[in-house]
Amino acid sequence: MSVTSIHRAAEQLDAVLDREDRDEELGQLSPHERLSCPVHRRWVHQCVSSPLHVIPVTGHRWCRRCECAQLIAVDEISGTVSMSCPSCGEVPTTLPSRQIMRTCRASLAAWRLHRAPARTRNQPGEQGQSTEPALFTGYSACSAC
Repeated sequence: MSVTSIHRAAEQLDAVLDREDRDEELGQLSPHERLSCPVHRRWVHQCVSSPLHVIPVTGHRWCRRCECAQLIAVDEISGTVSMSCPSCGEVPTTLPSRQIMRTCRASLAAWRLHRAPARTRNQPGEQGQSTEPALFTGYSACSAC
């Protein structure tokens, strides 16, 4: 990812954070439906495993049976989100748990959308339109790359 792409991605995240902050303050967005995290200043799927995202009172990332925080794993490559209790191993089916899973998937999709221009850039010799100028530093020594 180029420096320009990194700055653009940061600006896009800042815009989402600002919009969601405003919408939450106006009562138009639940804090549990945000795609961005105002505490960590990241996409929510990137920080949802933080202890700050465990809310025992509402059951968000909380196993009531075992009285412990549930584990959550987000794979940005495959696009999967999974959650389970480290004590009993059960996959939660509560409304707050389903909400977290849904929000993480939406955050992951938004993150991918905002990163798309950097990944659609063409390499030398490829057909199509480049979305931004690419700096060619030489061909990879790896034949699979």
